[in-house]
Amino acid sequence: MIDLTKIEKKWILLCKNNFTEDLPVTEDGKWITRIKPYFKEVYMWSPYDFHEDFLECLIHKLLSILRKISCNEKEDLKDILLINAGVKKEYMDEPDLKIRAIMAIKSKIWDNEVYKNGEKRYELN
Repeated sequence: MIDLTKIEKKWILLCKNNFTEDLPVTEDGKWITRIKPYFKEVYMWSPYDFHEDFLECLIHKLLSILRKISCNEKEDLKDILLINAGVKKEYMDEPDLKIRAIMAIKSKIWDNEVYKNGEKRYELN
């Protein structure tokens, strides 16, 4: 079974849109905005004041989680590299590209299977 930290489990649940009452829907309805309070709680710095750093940190955190839980390592690795390559180009300062990369990684985590061939791969409780 894949060993996940409490924080990694919470990120996976958030990627699968399992929000708790402490993360209410925001005015803009965006996933990125909704997770900022959790990010601030865990990492102890403000995603509001350092938005670009927040996006880069989130990309790296979600990529590391996806690598850890990947069911189809070859395919996911290819997708991860393509996503990462697209984000690392000269457009790295473009927040929209970072957000698109985050949402692509989030989707891969969303699609990830907790069970495979009837066996539990990791625990989210």
